[in-house]
Amino acid sequence: MVTKISGSGTSTFGGNLNSTNFTGSGASLTGTGVVKQVLNSLTSDKSTYTTGTTYEGVEITPLTLSITPASGSNRIMVNYMVTGEGSTGSAMGFRLYRVVAGTPTLIGINSANTDKWNVTFVTPYDPNTDSTPQPANYLFVDSPNTTDEVTYKLHVVATSTTSQAFKLNRSTGTPTNVKEETTSSVILTEIG
Repeated sequence: MVTKISGSGTSTFGGNLNSTNFTGSGASLTGTGVVKQVLNSLTSDKSTYTTGTTYEGVEITPLTLSITPASGSNRIMVNYMVTGEGSTGSAMGFRLYRVVAGTPTLIGINSANTDKWNVTFVTPYDPNTDSTPQPANYLFVDSPNTTDEVTYKLHVVATSTTSQAFKLNRSTGTPTNVKEETTSSVILTEIG
């Protein structure tokens, strides 16, 4: 079904609306699934993050991003793309925290498991710690239920009993013209 809409006012119909000629910003669109805002942070930072052996790990600060939802019923789609390599060739784990009014909440984990190695997502295992950094992607839809500022923090943790050094956006080997260097990013999308 094709419906032609022109002028001002409201039109209600069933079916799909197909058009190649819309004007305006779309800011006044309403309904379920409407994108309200998109924020992102892209980093080429090449820092080393030492995990320690604690449950929390260590924050990857360039991948911390805040958003203020327009409505308490809106959801936030959190999308991480992280590249790097751990010092011992084992998989690195990541834990996602939501912080509202200074209170951190661990999200995106298996709540039935309280084991130390319970993480939100991991890098693939790669025994070669000298050349190619490993990518890890994660997508999570969160319901923070607030209009206060919401900060998402990503922590890297060791998935073994020893502390590890995680090299963000590069391999553990000394960077040369044959060793890749990359970027990592976080995207926050508010959905109404």
